[in-house]
Amino acid sequence: MSPHWIISAERGNTRVNANAAAGLVRAIGDPDHTRIVSAILAVVRDAGVYSEACSFYAFEPSAPPRHIASANVRDTALSNSIAERYVHEYYKYDSNRLFMTVDPCDLSHVPLVVTRQTSDKINCTDYRRACYDSVGIADRLSVVVPLKFHSGLTISIYRPRTEGLYQESDIHGFQETANLVGQAAARHYALCTPNQPDLSTLFDSKLAFIGPNLTRREYGVILRILRGMTVAQIAKDLDIKPTSVLTYRNRAYQRLGIRLRSELCALLLGGTVHRDRLTVERHANRRPSAASNM
Repeated sequence: MSPHWIISAERGNTRVNANAAAGLVRAIGDPDHTRIVSAILAVVRDAGVYSEACSFYAFEPSAPPRHIASANVRDTALSNSIAERYVHEYYKYDSNRLFMTVDPCDLSHVPLVVTRQTSDKINCTDYRRACYDSVGIADRLSVVVPLKFHSGLTISIYRPRTEGLYQESDIHGFQETANLVGQAAARHYALCTPNQPDLSTLFDSKLAFIGPNLTRREYGVILRILRGMTVAQIAKDLDIKPTSVLTYRNRAYQRLGIRLRSELCALLLGGTVHRDRLTVERHANRRPSAASNM
C-alpha cells in the first residue's frame, strides 16, 4: 500500500490563500469541469506546493472510473490523453482504490485520506511507463474522498521529474489544503451528477436478486456485458483470457436460463423472456455455443 495519511475534519487550512479559495468556491457546480481542477491547482500552488498538473476522477460502482477533468500548466490536452489511457486500462493498478472499500452510513464521520505515489514504486511496468514516465511525472499526491457504495473521488496533483520529488514541507502543505479541496470536489460532484438512479447500481442490485447463485467471476463478466464492453475489453479489464470470458458468460447465462444479451436486459429491466419452460430446461442441459451473441 502506498504511503497515506488520515485527514480529520478538524484539520485546518492555514496555508490556503483567500483569493485562491474564493476562486475554488466560485468554480463549484460550474458545468465547465476544467474550472474546478484549475482552481484546485491554484489553491495547491498558492499553498507553496509546486505542481504541474491536477486530475479529478470519480470511482463509481461496478464500472471503470469517470474522468471529470484535468488541468496542466503546460499542456492540458496531454493530461487528458493520459487520463483516457488510465480509465480504459491502468486504473486497476492504482492503490488509491484501496481506500474506497468502506460502505459508510454517515459520510460526515468518514475522514479524507492523502496518499502519495512515486513513479519508482509502481509495480506495473506498463502503468508506470504510460502514465508517469512518458510524460516525465515523478511523484503524485492525492486526496481520496470515500463515498457510499464502495465508491469515491480522487483529486491528484503531479510533480514533474525536472522538479524532483515532493518534500516533507510539500506533503504537509498539501495536507493543509486537503479538507478544502476534498469537500469542494465532493460538492461539485454532487451538484454536477444528474439526480437520477445510477444504472450501474441498479443493474448491480437487480442482478444480485435474480442471480444469487452466480459465482463472483460470472457476476463480474455479466456486469461488464451490461456496460457494453466487448469480450476483448472484459478480458483485459479482468486480466483473464477471452476464452475464459466466454466460458463465464455461458455459465452465467445457463444459471439465468437465457441465451442472449437481449434476454439478459429483459430480465434486468423487469420484462419477460418469451420462451416456454421446456425450452429453458433443454437449454440448461446443453453447453451454450461460444459464438452466441453477447
